[in-house]
Amino acid sequence: QQAAQRIRSISRESDFVARIGGDEFAILQLYAPSPAAGGALAEKLLEALQQPFLIGEREVRISASVGIAVCPTDATSPDTLLKKADLAMYHAKNAGRNCFHYYTQELDEIAHRKNADHAELRRVINGRLFWLAYQPIVDAASGRTVAMEALLRLPGHLSAHSVEYVIGLAQEIGLLPDLGSWVLRQACAQLRQWRDAGLPQLRVCVNTCAEELREPDYQQHLDEVVCESQLSAQDVEIELTERDAIELERSGSNIVFRLRERGFPLSLDDFGTGYSSLSYLRILPVTTIK
Repeated sequence: QQAAQRIRSISRESDFVARIGGDEFAILQLYAPSPAAGGALAEKLLEALQQPFLIGEREVRISASVGIAVCPTDATSPDTLLKKADLAMYHAKNAGRNCFHYYTQELDEIAHRKNADHAELRRVINGRLFWLAYQPIVDAASGRTVAMEALLRLPGHLSAHSVEYVIGLAQEIGLLPDLGSWVLRQACAQLRQWRDAGLPQLRVCVNTCAEELREPDYQQHLDEVVCESQLSAQDVEIELTERDAIELERSGSNIVFRLRERGFPLSLDDFGTGYSSLSYLRILPVTTIK
């Protein structure tokens, strides 16, 4: 019963969860954005089920094995899909338990590479093994450096991946708020050090994304960090991609308008690589286009 409660709590409202045998459960993941969503859910399930259960006064630990089949790639009929997920589950059992496998080899290889990246990113974030590099932004007319853009840098093989991929990984393992908060705090602290050293008036540009801006306490956290660093809103430029800005606007979010009203400059990155809509430039309160 406790295992069932944990499985239900990890699943989305749109997922269908059932107990189909003594110790076997099935999840029908409806409207999954991609086949990779199955692996992301499996990781969360394994992590949740590895935590000890309290039975009376005793702690009990269990292992779990997860098999994943994808419709329509692996099968289109419910019975066949379930059988193939079952085969994938036995593959996971034979691999040593506490793991998951896809029925399709190609998806399985992709998922396990991603699983390894999740583990590596978790190690990097928990150990604070990343750092920021700063790219100067120069006024073309005067030649004066007017801002520094904070760029996240990661060690090892993660450095070969795009920032978008790393952000996606951090989001999947629930560590995106921690990562974004560290970048913001570190960039503001660095700007304070430059100011104290007597460097010219600069502002710092911090990259963010729609997921971060949707966090309920994002604006409060931003205000607190800026205040702690003895900076003003005009000193910290918030940068997001054209795609994220339009996604927020279409969803009815007014966070970018609230930030601009509070005095934060807003930079629109990657303009021209996606929608390239000039009409959105009239709607969005951006101060800089990249």
